[in-house]
Amino acid sequence: MQLRTLHDEVHRQKDYPGANTCSFMAAALQAIDRLPESCLAPEKAQTLMGISRFHYLDGAVDQAIQTASDAIQAAILGGHRHLEGHARTRLGISLRGAYDFVGSISELVQALEIARDAGDATSEAKVLNSLGNTYSDAGLYEEALNIFERVAAFFQERNDTLSAWMALDNAALAALRLGDVQRGTALAQQAREAWSGEARTADEHLWVVQGAITNCQLLIKSDRAQEAVSCAHAAQAIAAASGLGAAESFATLAEAISTFATGESGSDAIERVIATARDCSPNMHWCALDAAVRVFEHSGQYDRALSLQKELLALCAAQKFEQVRRTWGRPSFEEGAGPAMLAQLGKAVDRKLTDLVNTAITQALRAGHDNARIFRVSRLAELFTTSQGWSSAHARSIGLAAKLIDIGMIVIPDDLLRKSRSLSEGERKVVAEHAKFGAEVLASAKLGLLEPCIPVVRSHHERWDGTGPRAWQESPYPLEPASLPSVTPSTQ
Repeated sequence: MQLRTLHDEVHRQKDYPGANTCSFMAAALQAIDRLPESCLAPEKAQTLMGISRFHYLDGAVDQAIQTASDAIQAAILGGHRHLEGHARTRLGISLRGAYDFVGSISELVQALEIARDAGDATSEAKVLNSLGNTYSDAGLYEEALNIFERVAAFFQERNDTLSAWMALDNAALAALRLGDVQRGTALAQQAREAWSGEARTADEHLWVVQGAITNCQLLIKSDRAQEAVSCAHAAQAIAAASGLGAAESFATLAEAISTFATGESGSDAIERVIATARDCSPNMHWCALDAAVRVFEHSGQYDRALSLQKELLALCAAQKFEQVRRTWGRPSFEEGAGPAMLAQLGKAVDRKLTDLVNTAITQALRAGHDNARIFRVSRLAELFTTSQGWSSAHARSIGLAAKLIDIGMIVIPDDLLRKSRSLSEGERKVVAEHAKFGAEVLASAKLGLLEPCIPVVRSHHERWDGTGPRAWQESPYPLEPASLPSVTPSTQ
């Protein structure tokens, strides 16, 4: 009777967790450990599976794995074959969360065999959906898509709308990861049509929030960022009601990428999510990097996308490339496409920088200088910066800014730019605007490496005594690298 009561309370708190659920689950596990070995009741395995599921939902993957393993042993000792299948599914899902794809597939295949031996088609389809998730997380997206679409059709035929939605939502994510936005969008729409009910349990809350990340990315890639923000706001409310830290982390990611896409927030919000995710589960870290790379690339911030793509590939190389090659005899999608993505992003960054430098050279020529002037100014600025004790990285940044200080001259008419006599006060004001416009040009390039250059370009005609075009209010003028390019053109 006590075991039945414990079983019911574990599953209630697993579905509707509260502030004390973690401590309750720890106490429940201790109570299970104190049971005599002769206890072979099915509730023992079922209770362990409930504890394992809670730990998985809460992001404690190692605890989920251990408890699922205990559930398998309890089911085997009790002779409960069908419960063994459920426990192996539970373990397979948890191992996937730890990026143990080989172990995950081994457990899920055994669960499949148990379901097939019992003629349980519904359990077989649910295990197949979990197997599809393992394939998807391993980077085998085409195989995963085929599984998800088969599973979705099975559940739609049986009018199991929630299970059909799950499979279609998983399929939409696999299509997104393949880069097939049109197919992903169609699958996401089918998922919404299959089920649009209200999430009730913690499981359902987490599924909906994870699905929101997929939907937000598809909407952003389809240039519907405002709809993505609405989707993210809804996910935040669902996550808050879930009682799960993992759901709140995923909802924060959805919010960060969506508000960034609309310009409501900067890239720092996404960077904070990634920094937090590095200390969380591997799955959260991977999801955050994957989404950030996609959103930065779509927005044109190619250098940020490039940096995070390198981190993503390093994470994948450490966690799954070797496993996938050993298990399937071929590389995952990321291992095959990742280096090409790096090269593509690198070329995009180089192309933007080259276009800016060429524009700066053109403005120098218009002003009557030779085409090497901006490089001399750049080198002098680097040397001057280094002599003042700044780091080499800071010096390179200042050198880049010095190349581009006069890029804003593009707004000045030729006759005014080449005027031989003194400028009138009105003409001086027009010419002074080139610093402000140049900063706007750099900002519009959306490259993170140009951000330190923007204040340099904007301020390069300011004077230490505050008499520059912007009438600097501080006195004395702060000794910052922004002042260096105003020195170098006159000293070259």
